[in-house]
Amino acid sequence: MRLCIIALGTRGDVQPCVALARGLQLAGHDVCVASERFFEPLIRSRGLRYSPVCGNAHTALQSDSMRTLLEGKRTSFFARLFARYSPPDLPLTRGFRPHPHLDRLTHAMFVQLTWSFFRSSMNRARREVLGLPPLPAFKPHADLERKPWPRLCAYSAHVSPRPQAAAGDCHVTGYWFQDEAPSWQPPRALTDFLASGAPPVYVGFGSMARRSPQTTTELVVNALARAGQRGILATGWGGLTGAARSDQILLVDDVPHEWVFPRVAAVVHHGGSGTTAAGLRAGRPTVILPFGLPDQPYWGDRVRALGAGPPPIQHKHLSVETLADTIRIAVGNREMRRRAEALGERIRAEDGVARAVEVLETSICPRGQTVSI
Repeated sequence: MRLCIIALGTRGDVQPCVALARGLQLAGHDVCVASERFFEPLIRSRGLRYSPVCGNAHTALQSDSMRTLLEGKRTSFFARLFARYSPPDLPLTRGFRPHPHLDRLTHAMFVQLTWSFFRSSMNRARREVLGLPPLPAFKPHADLERKPWPRLCAYSAHVSPRPQAAAGDCHVTGYWFQDEAPSWQPPRALTDFLASGAPPVYVGFGSMARRSPQTTTELVVNALARAGQRGILATGWGGLTGAARSDQILLVDDVPHEWVFPRVAAVVHHGGSGTTAAGLRAGRPTVILPFGLPDQPYWGDRVRALGAGPPPIQHKHLSVETLADTIRIAVGNREMRRRAEALGERIRAEDGVARAVEVLETSICPRGQTVSI
């Protein structure tokens, strides 16, 4: 097959696509990954062909308009809604399975909400770049959905069962993990910090950033001190700042989750699907502080339901005291640690990339077509 995988968004969006592309390449297929320039080194480091795409997710997420959106009541309302009910392709449930018709309704609402944000720019690109007619305001993917293309759900059924209302072409493959590049070496400061005491708590919010990262950093540092824990703080795309200095705190920039998570006592993060997957794979108790995007409260609730972490902390309830108490539970609860370790073993036994490659080869290869994912 000849495939072009279009990977847009944050690292949590792009990295699984790179893992899939590498799996397809190793299976003998011709693969190109189209993404922003920011991710070109990541893509090329895996020996993959790269094609540039205009845009900058980092700049967009740091903008005032995006921060206003993430902190707004509208986003919070939809996040709570989609954490409670389950669309068929993106399984969002709250520990029970609603009626299939409600699944489909909330999925349609999610698609429509997402499309409303991008319709203007997407249709302008279709018209001015591709010479294509605009997609309608409602049901923009109707033609695509009528075709029997496979739908790959890159998460583990051990974490979220296959949606009740999913069509037969929906495949829950397992996570698409990508281990660190063979040339990567941990910085000396990190290895020395890990060796100097008990396993620390990892805290990082990935691409998510609030308006005052300094205030967030001070809250996290004070909560760790109150809980009696050392901490590794990942600055990410601005969620935490480098201002905090202490012999009990180490600030890092970009450290592969697959390397650092097995070496910590617990993981505290925003609830992005990729970070959640990495923490659960490592078998570490997870504390989630959702920033407002619809999937983050869901993953936080799944972690709670599975006994692999305490209930997620909504930002309106976030304080030094609540975070410290929650970290104490994550580190000190033996049953929680046991459940997290057992779940990690089951996830590590899966090979989501291999399963996804198998589905694509079975479903598409006989047609001999060029495919864009």
